[in-house]
Amino acid sequence: MNHNPTNKNYYLLPLFIAVLAYLVFQGINLLWNKAKPAEVWALIPESAVLALEIPDAAQLWQNSSSFSIWKNLNETNYFGKMGQRTALLDSLLLNGIDVTQYLHDKEIVMSMHIVAKGELDYVFFVPVNNGENNFAAQVIKALDERKHFFFDKREYQGVTIYEVSQSKQVFSYIFYKNYFIGSFTPFLVEDVIRNVSGANKNNFLTLNESAFQFEKIKQGDGNLYLNPLRMADLVYLFANQPYHLAKDSFLAKLSPAIVANWTLQDDNLQVKGYASAEEIRKYNHYLSVFQEQRPVELGSLLNFIPKRTALFYRLSFDHSEKFYESLQNYWAKNDTLTYLASDSLDNQYAFNSKDFYESLKGEIAMATLESLDDSEVDKLIFAKVKNPTDILKRMNRLAENSIVNKQDSLVFENYGKLKIVQINLAELPHKLFGKPFQGFPYSYFTLVNDYLVMGNSFKAIRHLLDDIGNEQVWAKLDKHKKMLAVLNKEANFTLIINNLRCWNILKSNLNSTWQIDAERYQRNILRFEFLTYQAHLQNGVYANSLNLLHRKQNSLKKGAKSSEVLLFKTNFDNALITKPFIVRNHTDRSREVIVQDKANNLCLISAQGKKLWELNMGGEIVKEIYQVDMLNNEKLQYLVSTKQKIYVIDRLGRILANFPITYDFEQPIEHLGLIDYDKTKTYRFGVSDFQGNIYLFSKDGKILSGWQPRRLMYPLTQPPFHIRIGAQDCIIGIQRNGVVNAFKRNGEIYGGFPMTFENTNIFSPVYVQYGTLLSNTLLIVLSSKGDLIKVNLLGQVVSRESFARDETETYYQLCIDEEDGQDWIIARQSGNTVSILGKDGKLLFEKNYPNTSNKTVQYFNFGTNIEIFAITDKEAKKTHLYYLNGESISEKPLDSEHEVSIIYSELYEKIIINKCFKNEVQQLSFLRN
Repeated sequence: MNHNPTNKNYYLLPLFIAVLAYLVFQGINLLWNKAKPAEVWALIPESAVLALEIPDAAQLWQNSSSFSIWKNLNETNYFGKMGQRTALLDSLLLNGIDVTQYLHDKEIVMSMHIVAKGELDYVFFVPVNNGENNFAAQVIKALDERKHFFFDKREYQGVTIYEVSQSKQVFSYIFYKNYFIGSFTPFLVEDVIRNVSGANKNNFLTLNESAFQFEKIKQGDGNLYLNPLRMADLVYLFANQPYHLAKDSFLAKLSPAIVANWTLQDDNLQVKGYASAEEIRKYNHYLSVFQEQRPVELGSLLNFIPKRTALFYRLSFDHSEKFYESLQNYWAKNDTLTYLASDSLDNQYAFNSKDFYESLKGEIAMATLESLDDSEVDKLIFAKVKNPTDILKRMNRLAENSIVNKQDSLVFENYGKLKIVQINLAELPHKLFGKPFQGFPYSYFTLVNDYLVMGNSFKAIRHLLDDIGNEQVWAKLDKHKKMLAVLNKEANFTLIINNLRCWNILKSNLNSTWQIDAERYQRNILRFEFLTYQAHLQNGVYANSLNLLHRKQNSLKKGAKSSEVLLFKTNFDNALITKPFIVRNHTDRSREVIVQDKANNLCLISAQGKKLWELNMGGEIVKEIYQVDMLNNEKLQYLVSTKQKIYVIDRLGRILANFPITYDFEQPIEHLGLIDYDKTKTYRFGVSDFQGNIYLFSKDGKILSGWQPRRLMYPLTQPPFHIRIGAQDCIIGIQRNGVVNAFKRNGEIYGGFPMTFENTNIFSPVYVQYGTLLSNTLLIVLSSKGDLIKVNLLGQVVSRESFARDETETYYQLCIDEEDGQDWIIARQSGNTVSILGKDGKLLFEKNYPNTSNKTVQYFNFGTNIEIFAITDKEAKKTHLYYLNGESISEKPLDSEHEVSIIYSELYEKIIINKCFKNEVQQLSFLRN
């Protein structure tokens, strides 16, 4: 996977903030500290990444134990590693010492440091006021009486360091004036002593002096002081990148030192604070580019940010020309490469960046989309423009000027009503907007309303336009409303991380140690669903806000299964012969169900379980149903085929005029496919029969030249389907005997095809891994005996590997995500055992069943942490539901004779199952874990 290393610090934020949240709690659990502010901050070593101030640790400790966030973190062994140290506290409580009373109203301070072996540790500062020496004596006496505690002391620069050890845990502490200072890392205590003696030139206070110019924020649970000089060290701790890249990372240069108030809630950690803007004109920090800029409200853009967005950031300003000048000044001081690259646009391509900025309307944003396979990560740029016509001319000129060979023509494609144009220029958004906007080998642009949209591939923009049409955008998603509600709609800089969708990108950018920990505690970490950070200039200072949103755990006890809730059941006079097909109601967007019974009646069932109509089809339908807009009026119909005819049926159950399509098919129809080359609703209907003949019809039922039929002489494993790469269209036909075909629109075969793999049977669907060219667009094929073959659209084998087979009959199938087709996984059946494997062939889970009949495996990916498998045993007439880790969803398997359909409700966090059994359709819901 080709990720941009300079952006890795973004992907680390969710994990870092989750760690930070836990450290807040551990500072409470381990207690210790108070002092006069000037003295405390000067004692903290300069290596501190941050320092936390807790005004009343006892109260927060008592309150937080009931919070959903705390319960979640307390489940993990890693975050509980520090929790093991609470044995000290437990020992004190067992000896009757009232630690809670001692901590009441005390202002605890703890500092966080990066220590050896790439770990984090802390120094705790506790005030020992007059009359409290007796308490310290009680602590030591209580520990001394415990058999498993041992004591030692040593001298360092004239100061006595005391050490208490239990097992492998060693806690070092000193008394300095009226402070008790301790850490589980001895050299951190030594750093404090060097501060006391004056041996250290700098400390946390001197390095972050600007943060201490503000009065303490009295609200919330305490204050946090962030040292941005150590952000590079923090990035380096987590990331698999060299230190020099971490040092120059965007995160390390974002802001001056920050003082913030933090508030812990049941499902949210909120941080609000300030950073000094006194040296704003020196352009030492990225936020300085927003000087003299009022933010523009975040509004209409939310209608275009796709659901799959993993990482989003937005720049907002009201004076475009001034903003451009500020960016130039910042780049000149901090990023010479970007500064020179910006100039190259004018020098080499006659594109004036300053004029471009003057045409903007105060908003630039970038969305990095979730990555589910090994293809390039999709990225999108959104820039609001004043005059769409003018910007379109400007970008078209740039596209023409970027053509290397002047004999070549402009590369573009039409998609629906829009035109997508390629700019043959590497990293254009980086040259225009700076380092955070990298990841565009080439750029592709179009106009959506008053937004210039740039993607790093044709595919990225095509998928965006599909998401907008299907209302799969942030403004329409219930799950995102809570996140959007905490945002300041007017901020100069906004960063939003959807941790669930960022997870694969995050893991790939972690170093090996943190990758192991991240995978081990994935479910717990991913309960932190969103991270938002915003900053803007307010009354001469930077106002900062951060929210870490946590999903509350449901009421199920650990290990318990969710009980099913019957939403509706619909009875028929005859047994049902198909699975329940999910379709959309185009008027209210609700999900409805289509089924067929043994008497060949096709029936539409409402979202409430009511039969809306029945239509006798005169025969059994094939296993594909599509929704089409035949009249191009935003009203949807149903494309269905029997073994002899092709139908289009409207929402009221009426067959459209000119249908059904009847043709002299040589064999019964086996597969029905729908092709819409450029999303103009100029549909093509592709069918294949039991002999492997492919027929292609226009939307008005006319057979197309070259497809009368296209004879392959062996049946297909799935309907013929269409791939568009740039301006090239491919129609793919995969035969069960291991032959891969790629046709042009006129039915001619592409060079390099057909590809024949002898002694290879292909019975499961093929996954398409999109690239930018025919050479890097892959068809991923899995044979029934376990050969995983990747071929490109030039007819070349890119890779081939074989999975293990035992002595018994072993059968493999490729399971493509039935939610949106963006992911795949492998199922293997050997005897009565079904195994689910990852793309790398590693076992995810394995289940045994009473019989050896072939099982149907369905895969539904609703986002990381909500991946569901449905394994249907048609002989036993049962469907088993599992999560990705093999945990059962339901207490017992469901009665079902066919595959199921699954919907996930983000609003209610429920898994909704539609199933058919005998003569009944049922819809059930399960509470997700």
